[in-house]
Amino acid sequence: MITEFGKCLRNIRMDCNELLKDMAEKLNMTSAYLSAIEHGKREIPEGCIGKIIRLYNLNVEEFIALEEAAANSRLSLKIDLFGHSDDKKSLANAFARKFENLDEAQINEMMNILKK
Repeated sequence: MITEFGKCLRNIRMDCNELLKDMAEKLNMTSAYLSAIEHGKREIPEGCIGKIIRLYNLNVEEFIALEEAAANSRLSLKIDLFGHSDDKKSLANAFARKFENLDEAQINEMMNILKK
């Protein structure tokens, strides 16, 4: 299934009348690799988003939409804990351990806390 990020890339291609292979060539990757990124089978490579923004001259609104789509499509997330307190490190590790078992109510409760 295509990811949110993949949908954004598809829209950019359509707006520019390009095929997948055209965008892949511009990004110096194969069509198969770009397709795998779009379908969430591969991570979005470092620097790929910046390259897309420059190549396709995206405006601020498009940039923000692409960044949000990429964040929502990531397969993994790295949190740099260097220099943070032991409490923050414990919190991050506890969240990572319990992440798979969170139910909808817990997710909503945590989102409400984070939105404050």
